[in-house]
Amino acid sequence: MTPYKSATKYKEIVERLDLPTVEEIDAQLDAGREDSSHRWRHYSFPRGVDLLKLDSFMEIIMDWKFLSNKFGALFAVMWNAIMLVMLTFMAGASAGGMVLFLVPFILIGAWVAYQSIAYLVNKSIVTVNDKYIEVTSTPIAHVMKDYKIPVSDIRQVFTKRMVAGKVNDNPRYSYGIWVRTRNGKDTPLIVNLKELDHARFIEYQIESYTGIADRYIDGEA
Repeated sequence: MTPYKSATKYKEIVERLDLPTVEEIDAQLDAGREDSSHRWRHYSFPRGVDLLKLDSFMEIIMDWKFLSNKFGALFAVMWNAIMLVMLTFMAGASAGGMVLFLVPFILIGAWVAYQSIAYLVNKSIVTVNDKYIEVTSTPIAHVMKDYKIPVSDIRQVFTKRMVAGKVNDNPRYSYGIWVRTRNGKDTPLIVNLKELDHARFIEYQIESYTGIADRYIDGEA
């Protein structure tokens, strides 16, 4: 059974038996207790995130249609609409030779559309155990980078804010979860999350499971 199927099966069993969910158990355990050692606390999962914690590993399953920044999809629609209008105009004006000029722009539009579709249908699975952290995505490939890193190589996990684009000169932000290795290199694990809380939730789960201390890093969100 694949990791995703195992997590889905576990969730179905919990629902069928009417067992308390992980977030309900956490809420009961944390009731009445203040913990100032963390900058955020979690009593429920963000929409689009499923969590499976076992003694041997943890899986965070992310459904991107709920989690991703939609700026890329908006850009894809606008870009390809402009290309369609220009192609229609050239066809009507019998300017077929000019189509060659548009080929690079058509390819850009196709790639952006491909990425947008991936963020509508893909799921990413973050697998964490005492040896490594691994991120895999399915079913559409070549958009979200798969990544695997030993836990022993990680010094810090942190959330980073990035500019996804601008609308009327106002920036639109996305958030990512990054790791800083012991040699000082920063590497993204997950990017293009639309909400800061989503990124912090996942960061917190990784830190709490691996025992990596939460320390402030310059530039983190």
